[in-house]
Amino acid sequence: MRLTVLAPSTRSAPFVADLLARAAGPAEVVVATGEDLTALDLRQWPVADAVLDALAGRPTPRGREVQDQLGRLGVPGWPVLHDEDLATHLARSAWLARGASPSEVLGRLAAARGLPAGVTLRPVTDLPVETHVVLDLPDGEAPQSAVHVRQWREQLEGAPLPSRVVVAGLDRAVAAPGVLDAIRSAEVVVVAPADPVLETGALLGVAGVSDALRGTDASVVVVDPMTGEGGAPGLAVAGLPESGPGAATVFRDMADVWVTGPAAGPDERYPASLRVVRSPGTTPAELAAAVLGAV
Repeated sequence: MRLTVLAPSTRSAPFVADLLARAAGPAEVVVATGEDLTALDLRQWPVADAVLDALAGRPTPRGREVQDQLGRLGVPGWPVLHDEDLATHLARSAWLARGASPSEVLGRLAAARGLPAGVTLRPVTDLPVETHVVLDLPDGEAPQSAVHVRQWREQLEGAPLPSRVVVAGLDRAVAAPGVLDAIRSAEVVVVAPADPVLETGALLGVAGVSDALRGTDASVVVVDPMTGEGGAPGLAVAGLPESGPGAATVFRDMADVWVTGPAAGPDERYPASLRVVRSPGTTPAELAAAVLGAV
């Protein structure tokens, strides 16, 4: 089975690792770049790094000595720099500064991690794309403030709910080499669980990606974002119901199969074009098994 997986979020990573461990044959993984950012002149790719670590079986990065020293120097504490990630951030930033493309850099990092045979990782685009959320503030001279989506989620703890989402650079972004072919030539395309608006939107909005999903002969399977932790607050921002059917409307002309959890209501109404499959549980392993069972 030729499998292509779209990984829009850091929370997609455990699911992607379980799915590829169970699937037979070559696999392509396309990672979103909307959560990428530059801090202290270091380029950070949280989604790509999470997927790399999960596929390589690397434990969650640890160590706060660098972060603590930065705090003593008065440097803001967001985003957190774990000691075990620092070499990756330094190498990536140096390679990019010397002219290597993100696709080339991700390939080098994947080779260094020692990914499973037959697995290829690609960024969805080689151009910088960053997701920001606009917050309405109750008072002050600036009634609105735009912050990076990671800052809103991690430092501001997801509050208040954004009034809108702005993906900087998306209007110029084109798919990275091999991305569209990976979707078109696959037998199965799986969209890993993620917020359809705040996370998946920056991936689907890259020129050509949504059209490739609509045009591929592959079976397109989407995992309901409501099955995992974090839910999908972006649906409310877009004026959609925070439910499986609400999320499914984002993929109404792209998806063939919708994998949801056992807690989904029996009367929930999905688009008629979708075949809905219920997973017996919501762990990454259970969802991965349900996906493969559906195809």
